[in-house]
Amino acid sequence: AISVLFFVLFFVTWVIGNSAFTLLPNGLQDGDFVLGTIFKKYAPYFGAFVIVAVFSAGMSTVDSQLLSSGSLVTYDFKKTTAPDKRNNFVIGRNFTLGLLGLIYIWSLFLKSMSVYSLILMSSSMAVILIPAVIGIFYWKKSTTEGAIVSIGVGIIIFFVKTFTPLAA
Repeated sequence: AISVLFFVLFFVTWVIGNSAFTLLPNGLQDGDFVLGTIFKKYAPYFGAFVIVAVFSAGMSTVDSQLLSSGSLVTYDFKKTTAPDKRNNFVIGRNFTLGLLGLIYIWSLFLKSMSVYSLILMSSSMAVILIPAVIGIFYWKKSTTEGAIVSIGVGIIIFFVKTFTPLAA
């Protein structure tokens, strides 16, 4: 299974890179535009299908993450003695809409970033979870409060280092 994943991830990108090197001998100023340039120049109609597929995959991912976060708040954070389905539905829906609104507002403040910068930013946010996850399994004295503080401090440091002059 790992070899197939390795093949799909790395061989396909290697083929795209070598194709771009052959098809675009003068190169590009930014490597993020390789596929767009190849499609625009050699297969303009196929490029539209790729854009629709990428947009569809992105929308599906965002939809799943928003629904998962709403379920997480409803069933894990809000603990009641007598579960009320209507109340849980309202809380989950309101949290999901609120989170969507926050993400939209945050996206308005993001500058035009390269794909590499976005991957680096998302990887940095994922690393914030590592101490809490390792603590759950391997540290006997770990607590819920400790995990929340660990993640909270990590998020604060991430935002300060990413979006303030202290980033230098």
